[in-house]
Amino acid sequence: MIFTNVLLLFSLLFYACAENAITEQPVYKPNNNETLDIITWNVQNFPKNNNITINYLSEIILEIDADIIALQEIESNQYFDQLLYKLAGWNGYRASSAYGDVNLAFLYKSNLQIVDINEIVSLDDYSLPRTPLMMEMLWG
Repeated sequence: MIFTNVLLLFSLLFYACAENAITEQPVYKPNNNETLDIITWNVQNFPKNNNITINYLSEIILEIDADIIALQEIESNQYFDQLLYKLAGWNGYRASSAYGDVNLAFLYKSNLQIVDINEIVSLDDYSLPRTPLMMEMLWG
């Protein structure tokens, strides 16, 4: 028993003093002009705290630097427009048919070739709180 405890203690000391062999991995940085970076984000009842929400969201979006952001639960067209105003070089589209006014929206960089954005009305059903929103674009 004593031998096992000594061996365990020695092993613990040996490995605890070892140099960390884990190397840092490169961090993926979106928008390297070779990829189309798309994210989806449920911002839950946007804007929860009016201009404070808009300010934080615009800072995060600019930092993420994706090409397209699909948003869920956009309640206010006025606040959505204010968010777009803070995002230089971006355009946006907000649907307006959702039950309870928790609509879908797209934010996208102005340099993208958007062909069409529309709701898939054939899927408009009482069991769906929002009609799906589709973006058609040219890329590459």
